[in-house]
Amino acid sequence: RRVRLPRDQRDVAFGLADMTTHREVHMKMVQKGAVKSLMTLIERSSDHEAQRFAALALANVSATPENRIAIVEEGVLKTLLSYIENDDGDLMARQYCAMAVGNLAAEVENHDEIVKMKGIPALITLLNTEDVSCGRYAAFALANLASNPEHRAEIVEEGALPPLVQLACADDINAQRQALAAMRGVSTTLAYREKVVTEGALDPLVLMARSDEIDVKREVAA
Repeated sequence: RRVRLPRDQRDVAFGLADMTTHREVHMKMVQKGAVKSLMTLIERSSDHEAQRFAALALANVSATPENRIAIVEEGVLKTLLSYIENDDGDLMARQYCAMAVGNLAAEVENHDEIVKMKGIPALITLLNTEDVSCGRYAAFALANLASNPEHRAEIVEEGALPPLVQLACADDINAQRQALAAMRGVSTTLAYREKVVTEGALDPLVLMARSDEIDVKREVAA
């Protein structure tokens, strides 16, 4: 039975999100059709909290490696990317959608489908909101895509570098890490190293080299 009232949709979405805090049920949830239910909540609910919880649940189940290909095969990318690009959407829900895309992009086999569905410009749209939390997860997804040499050109050509440089200067260590990881991925291709420098990457690199965080220093060195 379809849940129609926004309050009921919110309760259902919250319940599903709460279930996804238990990793041991992730595979069973996907097998039992939870992905389609969560997609419907994101697409059709008029309640932003319901959309937020549904997006969080998708992000969580996408963190389980065994689920990633199956979730993409359910057609989830269209739902996630459309919501990411929706300027009127709930900002936190857009953030969780980007987290889900980032988790799905941890599986190389999903890269071509994400790019085919215009995932890179969608993520850059979110990166350009200047919301640090949204930027962090957009950069996380771009960093995973940038691990694939076939997609670095589009990341650069779509204009990801300036907002990544800006994010790397944010006063948020996690945002800095993800921005650095994305720029490092792009820089793995020799042809883009000069472009990364030209766009201003050296300034945040110099600042972050002074960090006490070992993993940040490793990213800077890389």
